[in-house]
Amino acid sequence: MILSKKNKKLWRRSFKDNRSFSDRLQNRLDLKNHITQSTEDGKIALLFDSIDCDAVKMSSTHHVNKMTVMAFILKRNQMYEWAEGPSYLEIGKPSDNKEYSTQRDLALEAYENGHPHSIRM
Repeated sequence: MILSKKNKKLWRRSFKDNRSFSDRLQNRLDLKNHITQSTEDGKIALLFDSIDCDAVKMSSTHHVNKMTVMAFILKRNQMYEWAEGPSYLEIGKPSDNKEYSTQRDLALEAYENGHPHSIRM
């Protein structure tokens, strides 16, 4: 679809006026506040969950020393860069989240349960 100059201006104006696009600085300030609230004894819990292209689900929680906002953003960007499927990285309190690491092969589980044509998550 080729847009004329008038349509391009309308598109830009509609996106510029749309309030669903949030401010980056406000997002970083909210992230800083979340990190501060989640810190206990100088540590935070990083919650990681991902499913790769072979239907292997990985979940883990690690307690790390307090992170800066930029360190968390870099870690999240690195995770998304190498992600092969749905993934997320969250911050939590160490007292609410014990350290663990698990892996499940969802394709193998589906085959063993008698429904190899569909994977249930």
